[in-house]
Amino acid sequence: MKTIPVSGTIQPVSFYEDDTIDTVRQVVALHVNSHPDRLFLEVKATFPKEYYATNPLHWTNLFLRLSMDGRRITQDRLKVYLTQTRVGTGVTERDVTREEWEDHPEDLRPLFDPSTDFEEWRVLGVDEVHSFVLPLPPRDIPNLPAASRPIPQTQSLYETLHPYEVTELRATPLPSGASPTVILNYLS
Repeated sequence: MKTIPVSGTIQPVSFYEDDTIDTVRQVVALHVNSHPDRLFLEVKATFPKEYYATNPLHWTNLFLRLSMDGRRITQDRLKVYLTQTRVGTGVTERDVTREEWEDHPEDLRPLFDPSTDFEEWRVLGVDEVHSFVLPLPPRDIPNLPAASRPIPQTQSLYETLHPYEVTELRATPLPSGASPTVILNYLS
């Protein structure tokens, strides 16, 4: 059984590692007095420091999770990652092209090759490739490609999609009157 704190609440939630993502979503939603279809749910996972440095595919996937067009990461997108997804790196946000990213520039070394294990928020029920970094609170992202929408695999097992240690859950409610674009991007 896993017992994990939920950001902004006093009590943790408990569920089994072999529960489906749908079950975990329901447990968290009940815990925060909401409905799973009104919440953007994330997990904070701990990754080994060599996670990006030893596997080029992970580093490329991070680029694609941050990029809107597959060619560059805008300063705003990198800022979301550095202030909401992976906090405390010391990296300064800026525009980054794919070529720069693949060359592992020195100013991004704390992301690529940190000195210690690190924590990163990922969308609950979504594999790494599709765990697109979305800003909080939820807002319109009109040009988000359909392939970049993080769609939870609700019938998959929790342990299958989240094999790394999860230290916290975050449940962000969608604002009342959210636009169809917000609902599409955050709750697909």
